[in-house]
Amino acid sequence: MIMHRNKQQRGVAVIEFALVFTLVFGVFWALVSYTIPLILLQAMNRACAEGARVAATVPASTPSYDTAVTTQAVDEMNRQMLWLANWTAGSGLTTTASFVTDAVCPVSRPSCVLQTQLRINNYNTVARIKPLNLPGLGQIPALPQNLTAISRVIII
Repeated sequence: MIMHRNKQQRGVAVIEFALVFTLVFGVFWALVSYTIPLILLQAMNRACAEGARVAATVPASTPSYDTAVTTQAVDEMNRQMLWLANWTAGSGLTTTASFVTDAVCPVSRPSCVLQTQLRINNYNTVARIKPLNLPGLGQIPALPQNLTAISRVIII
């Protein structure tokens, strides 16, 4: 009689383990796979801010000022993202810097806001950690279509 209950209990334990493991693995996978894009986006935001900061240091007397500023910003953003070169290789990482018109700009210089941008197009298809489709939970993680970081600085 005692042996019979032990065998029944082992069967229940296996079923409970399978159910709990699926849930715990789903939570673990979500944590890992959501952390990677967040770290990448944080690095992109920092690179954009640094690109804008460095570009703001270009002297106003520089010949071809707008070109020098945007070139300096793009170079700095690319330098900031070098540590992720292998990670973002083939991902379509684009780096842009341009002047945009803003109401805060003086009349003498209608485009005084420098906008720096890093973007990974179609991130959900080029992500290093692919999402899982779990029954009842759906796709983990639900990745965004694009990752974009933007920074703006007023240069007067």
